[in-house]
Amino acid sequence: MALKILQPGIQPLGQFSLMEDEAVGMVGGEVGVFEAVAGAAQLKKDSVSDNSVMYGLLDEGVAGYGTMLGEVEHVRATWKSGAVVVGPHTSLASNKATLWTKPGLYGVTSDAWKDSGEFSGLALNDEVYGSATAGSLGKLTTTSDGVAVALYIEKMTDSSLVSTTASAAGATPGVEYAAIYLLGVQA
Repeated sequence: MALKILQPGIQPLGQFSLMEDEAVGMVGGEVGVFEAVAGAAQLKKDSVSDNSVMYGLLDEGVAGYGTMLGEVEHVRATWKSGAVVVGPHTSLASNKATLWTKPGLYGVTSDAWKDSGEFSGLALNDEVYGSATAGSLGKLTTTSDGVAVALYIEKMTDSSLVSTTASAAGATPGVEYAAIYLLGVQA
């Protein structure tokens, strides 16, 4: 799962149809923008080139929401992940994705970044962009590709829901995701 909803602004903008083939390779957490297709707004992964463009973070609907498609989380753990896979993720099953547009704190795993080396070298308040590079459209990057969509806060480790953290148990916690602050549309 690439997008974690930490402290978002109330509700997502909604679920919208994806442009053809956009669900393929989507991991969640990519920058999504609208494009008019036959008079209807559809989402695509891309950079933001203009302050007046509506954008947000794409949520593919894999886990964490008790969704019908994707992973359903249970009160008691099953298997090692605590979840049972019951079908394809929402974006592949319905060709729709949720767009989180409101300013707030979001968590994004390393697979939503254009370059894993870049993910490990982030510093507080680095500006985050959506990539305009073919093959990695919408992936997060610190390379200026238009308008900054977020600010990097910090890497998060050990988000376990149990009372004893991995570090308290003598294990070295790994980086789970990066916390970023989505700026939201600034017209």
